[in-house]
Amino acid sequence: MLFWNSANWSGDRFYQQVGYLGYHGHKLLAVDGKFLNLPNHESSQKEFGVRGMDGRETKKDVPKSMCLLLMLYDPVNYLMLDVQTGPTDGSEMDLLLKHLSKAGKGDILMLDRGYPSRALFAALQTKCIPFVVCMVMNWLR
Repeated sequence: MLFWNSANWSGDRFYQQVGYLGYHGHKLLAVDGKFLNLPNHESSQKEFGVRGMDGRETKKDVPKSMCLLLMLYDPVNYLMLDVQTGPTDGSEMDLLLKHLSKAGKGDILMLDRGYPSRALFAALQTKCIPFVVCMVMNWLR
């Protein structure tokens, strides 16, 4: 997978110059979040937080410095478009909203079941970004 730093190359430029794969003329974009292990140093623990080795609640006997990492990527063309980081107790939704500046009108955004939110749906509709979200059947009830 390629990651183009916006300082020297932009996703827009890639899509303008290369015949890319998509769906009926739309770019397909996906978002995924992970916890990233960091050097177990006091400065990274202070900025990003500490979690247990299993990725759950902090275990006092096994502290591990980690950060929340959210990626916006084009899975069809193997292109990473944006990466956001935050503290381990941060919100993936807040990081996702920062990604929206990289998605264009008509791009189709694919999200997993952790993202259903009326506020997010409204933001995507305002930007004319179609989306597909995995949801629990009774979420809207």
